[in-house]
Amino acid sequence: MRSAVSIFVMDTDINNINDTSVGFSGSGVIYQMNDVGDAYIITNYHVLYDSDSKTVLPYIYVMLYGYENLDSAIRATFIGGSATYDIAVIKVSGSEVLKNSSARAIDVFDSNEITAGTTAIAI
Repeated sequence: MRSAVSIFVMDTDINNINDTSVGFSGSGVIYQMNDVGDAYIITNYHVLYDSDSKTVLPYIYVMLYGYENLDSAIRATFIGGSATYDIAVIKVSGSEVLKNSSARAIDVFDSNEITAGTTAIAI
């Protein structure tokens, strides 16, 4: 669970939410992180994409497991993705919340190196 995050995406800043705001939510996993509060997170493209405006919504927030409230929301940026494959990467930069948390990146293995009987979870 320390690698899982909640993702909240809006067309407006989190402090300016109103009745006409558009937003989506979903989940992701921390793929890579360092000790200064930077992280790359993998999520689904459809979590970030607004089909009405045909764009990725500009305000992306990440909430760590155990910190699922708007006061602990961490701003993230869209790095890239594919609507065809429904995968996207976002980045958190210099987050004190992330830096001081128990969050960790997922363990990634080469599927060619896994042997029969090895526990594996594919995302």
